[in-house]
Amino acid sequence: MNDRIAKGLEAAFDRHRIVFWTDAARELRSTFDALELEGIQKIALANDEFAVKHRVLREEPGQRFLIYREGPEPDRIDNWLLDIQMAHGAFKADQAALWLTELGLGLEMEGVVRGHEEFFRSGRRLAQLRAMVRGDDRLEAIKLKMLVVCAKAGDGAGFDEVVEQLLAELANESDDAIKLVERVKLTDFLWQQFGRHFNYHAPNPGVGDLAITLFKSAHSAGLGGTPQLSAEALVFFKRWKNNRHNAPAFEKLSSDYVEVLPIREDLAARDFRDLMELDTFEDVDRAIIVALVRGVAGKTLTNADVTAWIRQRRQSHWFERFKDLYEAVGFASEFQFALSQVNLGMVSLAEGVTRYASTWFRIDQLYRKFIWHMQRSAQASLMAELFEQVENHYVNSYLLRLNDAWQVHIDAASAWSAPGIVRQRDFYQTHVGEYRRKGQKICVIISDAMRYEVADELLGRVLELDRYDADLSPMLGSLPTYTQLGMASLLPNRDLQIADNESSTAIVDGQSSLGLENRKKILARGREGDRTTALMADELMAMPKDECRALFRDHDVIYVYHNRIDAIGDKPATEEHVFDAAEDTLEAMVQLVKKLTAANATSLLITADHGFIYQH
Repeated sequence: MNDRIAKGLEAAFDRHRIVFWTDAARELRSTFDALELEGIQKIALANDEFAVKHRVLREEPGQRFLIYREGPEPDRIDNWLLDIQMAHGAFKADQAALWLTELGLGLEMEGVVRGHEEFFRSGRRLAQLRAMVRGDDRLEAIKLKMLVVCAKAGDGAGFDEVVEQLLAELANESDDAIKLVERVKLTDFLWQQFGRHFNYHAPNPGVGDLAITLFKSAHSAGLGGTPQLSAEALVFFKRWKNNRHNAPAFEKLSSDYVEVLPIREDLAARDFRDLMELDTFEDVDRAIIVALVRGVAGKTLTNADVTAWIRQRRQSHWFERFKDLYEAVGFASEFQFALSQVNLGMVSLAEGVTRYASTWFRIDQLYRKFIWHMQRSAQASLMAELFEQVENHYVNSYLLRLNDAWQVHIDAASAWSAPGIVRQRDFYQTHVGEYRRKGQKICVIISDAMRYEVADELLGRVLELDRYDADLSPMLGSLPTYTQLGMASLLPNRDLQIADNESSTAIVDGQSSLGLENRKKILARGREGDRTTALMADELMAMPKDECRALFRDHDVIYVYHNRIDAIGDKPATEEHVFDAAEDTLEAMVQLVKKLTAANATSLLITADHGFIYQH
């Protein structure tokens, strides 16, 4: 007891020079006499109030005093020290007063303690509250901080954070916080706050009922209705929903309440366009996707609208769960629109190459992206009609028509060339040579079967890195288009031949180009004095940074070979994953670019030996 009184007095002296202690029951004189407080003079009143007043105000105006009155306090008119007492601090030695003193609060805040004694009986709760309370806090502010402690909402938390914790407990099927609130008799205050901030009023209020009302109000507001709760409640709900930390609680409660509330019936009766602002329930996205799939398959929706709606749904809480479905629908819509606008006519091989490189490639790209996202969505039955439509148009309205138009000019060609288009076999002389003639080092990355439309997507990804300049141009591939001849064509060469045997090995100036070591030899003959080398992409990526820098420092021309698309797509057992391989290749190319530029490479060429055609 003596220690607690001493601590209480020390806290009082932190705020006042003079502290009055009235011992109305005359029980604590011995405690007063035994007290030793450093730097504080003790005075026990003995009908000498005027002398005491003169001493503390005139004789020792800088000294701190503890003035003890044994017995009840006199009437105000008879209290000669009333003015000093009102200007300074008063101390009580009962439990409530000690708690107030420990909080640094005056006796006028006694309402903080009365009725909530259970809260203060915990030293941990008292310490947490003491760290939060400020001297100018009012009663309501302190009670709110008591709620913060009960809910374990954390330092600096307010009412919103208390609600977040209560909802998290509800989702976890726990009730520790609300039970503690009830035990410390803060329940009425809690629901008063909900009424004040959220306009939540109920005959039998509860956290579960509040949560359901929040979801109902948010759903209603998103549809343009009149919500039961206040605008402040809706702002809270949106912030809570969009906070990743709260995602598990939101998703659990949303999943529970879609079974309790008539949400599915409501969604079924509405036009999907009216749902675009909603993401309170996962079923909203399901309803929108079903409508979009049907609309795109039925060609009743414009591509511009579909694109805008999908862009809008990217803000949905549930978008990542349905991302592949949204993306598949979006690419299918773009595919339909692009195909409706395309003119596959050409007057020459050169024009055909130019038009493919400017617009036609997009059809292949959109088809690939649609198929890839459709596969990842694992929703074959939902996408069946749309897939059949895209597949049919890709084969019959694009591949066959383009092949027929292309074949006309191939049949009429006397030589395999297209004016203005660099031949693949001239790659080294034209592109690598351009850098070497300027004395610049060059790194070449060759990705097996990375077709033009994949390279276009790679161009976009590289430019997004915001550190590089890049462009894309086509080459006329060597015929027949297969790996060995394509790889040989990218090396320095004067004469290219194909071995007249089952191996079909490409021969460069009398040297077999099969395998990495042979390619190194051919590369070394390219330009006199050039220091050249070749290696596999995996080997490069495994190199430590210093070793990679040394590689670039010690060579003028570096060829890096990457093989993912062809390795997957060239085998019947794995060819259905060729679009996965294309995505892997895009990421691998970006990582190779970063690796090489980190090793001080400033000029890179990325190319391929050949492309591919794939139908799902």
